[in-house]
Amino acid sequence: MIYSVYGYGKLKTEASIGLAIRAVANKHKVLYAQFLKGGKSSETKVLRELGVTCVCTNQLGFNHTEATENNCKILLNSIITHICSSPVQEDLEEYDLIVLDELLVAYDLGYIPISYIRDLIYEAKNHNVDICMTGRVNSKTKRNDIELLSDIVTNAYAVKHWYNKLCKACNCEYQYHYEYCPSCGSKLEKSNPPKKGRDF
Repeated sequence: MIYSVYGYGKLKTEASIGLAIRAVANKHKVLYAQFLKGGKSSETKVLRELGVTCVCTNQLGFNHTEATENNCKILLNSIITHICSSPVQEDLEEYDLIVLDELLVAYDLGYIPISYIRDLIYEAKNHNVDICMTGRVNSKTKRNDIELLSDIVTNAYAVKHWYNKLCKACNCEYQYHYEYCPSCGSKLEKSNPPKKGRDF
């Protein structure tokens, strides 16, 4: 099964964590790979304690550098190679589920070509491995590509988000990716402060 979770809303990564925990609870082996993250996220500690293998690109954020792009390609290629090799080499662990957190952002930014993702999905299906990909995808064309390659697609639509922007002229709030008000064309500003709470 190929799962994809994209969109401007929060809870994409959280959905993949839930899927990973469910898989572990059902005695499946899980690999949790983080793209564009440094492997220091709080969830990786807990996932490791549950027996999940966690790997990352060793990057400190989403800023583009040549090293970031290369590390994304290297990580994805190593996962593809691992899937192909694991049934043959006894020292390699076979995974039932591979979560690729923020892979879709790396794809959207042009770090990962669609051919790499097609290769991954082809090998995963041949070796009976489930894949879950997450990340925001701005490009409509790229979203369509992902939809065609996936069995289950969830769009995390942002009804409310603390990064939303406000048009003071219209007193309307818009999703954070907008720069100008769709109604009057005014430059959008940061929205009102969000309610106090915790960002997990």
